[in-house]
Amino acid sequence: MNSSKFNLIQYSAISACFLALHQNVRGQAIYTNIDPDLELDNNWESAGIDMNNDGVPDFGFLNRSFDFSTFYSYYSSHFEAIYAGPQSPNNEIAALTHVISPSYGGFTVYFPFALNESDLINEVLTFHNNGYQTMAYRYIQTDGDYFPKGGIWYPEVLDHFLGVRFIDTSDCLHYGWIRCDIKDNGRTLIIKDYAYEINCNTGILAGDTIGDTSTVNLEEINLLNVNIYSFNSD
Repeated sequence: MNSSKFNLIQYSAISACFLALHQNVRGQAIYTNIDPDLELDNNWESAGIDMNNDGVPDFGFLNRSFDFSTFYSYYSSHFEAIYAGPQSPNNEIAALTHVISPSYGGFTVYFPFALNESDLINEVLTFHNNGYQTMAYRYIQTDGDYFPKGGIWYPEVLDHFLGVRFIDTSDCLHYGWIRCDIKDNGRTLIIKDYAYEINCNTGILAGDTIGDTSTVNLEEINLLNVNIYSFNSD
């Protein structure tokens, strides 16, 4: 795992990526329900999310596993991970960072936050553009011993949110969220729905499908035929 930029989707066909998407304007938010949910539970499965439906994926996801060995071990090892990554230099995911082996020059790994419903997604969060952002991972030796495992989404996190932001073709910076599950000890990713705020440089609450109503009066909201959407959070 390194910190070089890459395109998650280039490695395999997108799995049922844009099937049965239901997109609605609600207040100042664009909300998209993925029906059926996207599920990545096999090696090399990938998917892309096109936040603003312009035909270009903004964020990619990859389920990856592989075997490897090292010069200091008699055993081979197995690595498993779920990655998320921006698909454009202008897009970012809210994440924390960790530097591995800093005394030897080190390299940085990125761990996307698992935000709770109603957490505010705005400039206060730390966002990163790195392509390999690890939601969940684990190493396993062939003798059955476990090496490090982790990621904020490991081993199981249900109905939590990635915080994202992207810049559209009009140079408008949008904040948004993507609701996901991680299950099966970090081996299955389920992507359920997502939304973003229409207004530029305006934050959004995780799980919010209405958006910023400060510039919309109640009559306009009613004309949008708004439905209240709630999540069953664990």
